[in-house]
Amino acid sequence: AFDSVSDKTQLLLQSTSDSSITSQLSQLNSRYTQLHAYTKDAVKKLEQQVEDHEQYKNAHAQCSSWLSNAQHQLLLTADTAGDRETILKHIDSLHELVVQREEGSGLLHAACTWGDKTLASTSPRGADTLRGELSTLAASWDALGAATSDARVALESRLLQWSRWDDAAGAIERWLRDTERRLDTAAATDNRNDDL
Repeated sequence: AFDSVSDKTQLLLQSTSDSSITSQLSQLNSRYTQLHAYTKDAVKKLEQQVEDHEQYKNAHAQCSSWLSNAQHQLLLTADTAGDRETILKHIDSLHELVVQREEGSGLLHAACTWGDKTLASTSPRGADTLRGELSTLAASWDALGAATSDARVALESRLLQWSRWDDAAGAIERWLRDTERRLDTAAATDNRNDDL
């Protein structure tokens, strides 16, 4: 379309010798060229803004999904019921979750980076929504960290209880064996005394 208008302007300029018409056509062509350049720049800027919003939307979705999966994993891992082996498995699973937090941190950082970049080109109403989404992600991240710490403390406490119980059970077993030996020795002594 731009080339068509420019070509028609050139044809009109060649077909007239009137200087006022030539001047007006030159001004019109110049304004049209400026408008065309401005429009191309505006379209590029808008396309970049759309791309930034898409990047934010994808980063937010990935971070939300990771957080949801991590919260589900934590829910399964934080259960303190079960025997010593179950508690040890839960502690191992919790350790895996802690290691995976680096991945989650990267996803949160990406969502925040794209969110901040997108905020500049977002309407005030949309900016409020975007800030709310970022705030929710940050709050979920913080809550996951606190819940992970709480679960670690609870599981380690439960494991300590199991260790104490094992120690107490071992002490009782030793006492029973010692008592049984003493009773056997006493019974053997009584039998010898009866034989005499």
